[in-house]
Amino acid sequence: MRLLTLLLFLFTLCFKGFSQTNITLILTAGKEVAKVYAMDISQKEKLTSTYRDTVNLNFTKTSNIDLYNIGCYVGKRQFWDQIWLDSGNIEIHAHLDSTTFKIDTVINSRFFNYVANFHAKYDDYFTRNDTIQINRFLLDRIDANIDNPFSLWIAMYYLNLNQNSKGKVDLLMQTLAKQGDKFSWFSCFPVVKGRIKSVLSTDRLNISDFDFIGKQNTKTFLTLNKADYYVLDFWFLGCAPCRAEHKIIAKKYNQLLAKNIEVIGIATDEYCKQWEKYLSANKYDWPNYLQASKNKITEALKVSGTPYYVVINSNGDIIGRFNSFMEVLKKFNLNI
Repeated sequence: MRLLTLLLFLFTLCFKGFSQTNITLILTAGKEVAKVYAMDISQKEKLTSTYRDTVNLNFTKTSNIDLYNIGCYVGKRQFWDQIWLDSGNIEIHAHLDSTTFKIDTVINSRFFNYVANFHAKYDDYFTRNDTIQINRFLLDRIDANIDNPFSLWIAMYYLNLNQNSKGKVDLLMQTLAKQGDKFSWFSCFPVVKGRIKSVLSTDRLNISDFDFIGKQNTKTFLTLNKADYYVLDFWFLGCAPCRAEHKIIAKKYNQLLAKNIEVIGIATDEYCKQWEKYLSANKYDWPNYLQASKNKITEALKVSGTPYYVVINSNGDIIGRFNSFMEVLKKFNLNI
């Protein structure tokens, strides 16, 4: 009898160890939904279910604290929202309207509330443009979350703000060194580590080392011999923010040329006629290329998202890295 009780106890412990996050999703939909789904962004588990008002999604392989995409399919279209959760039995209320899947309420997740508080404080510091306090706050929160993957998510914020300061990026590297490779499974891990390494070790870019594809699918090489500075614009055709910033580039392009600054678009798409049609239809006449399928410049610079801009001089020295074209204009003292 004692042996049976012990076995039952051990089985319960094992079950609890694997059954970590049970999500009850209550979805209000204004259109016909085929399926609902939830997945951790590192894609260890993706759960789907036919649509009902209330669906249970039980994760057994995710971390105690993890980032999830939760959404649904309407026909072939996906609608989704993103959320940090800790383990336990969590209830999520969401709604779907004509354009958006939105998580409205989360019950029984302490970490969801923690992340909401983090964003509120960060937005407050950012609105006040208090860069010293922002950096202190971010490093403090990274240290406080060093034992969970949210630390890497915060590190992305820190890198975006400080990617042109080796000293500040070195502070980040020292802080993250406390966790080693503990979260190498998390999708942001290679992104953060790669960007840190690139900032600290890549000071110069020999652009002639890379292959590019021009119009009519022609292979080409680039040389830097006309301008004082070059703005490398990394983008892809399906990136809505990239297309929005191209409108700004078009308005400011002549001002940049007047300062002997050239813009070079580098798209990460594979060759397709739509790429050429997009540039032609919008009369974007600055140099634009596709990166080749091998020896990619984005891998050398650890470009992990778009739009992204790298400014180099005629010698290939990296002058700055930026996440928006507005930051590039500010760098060259041009009116926004």
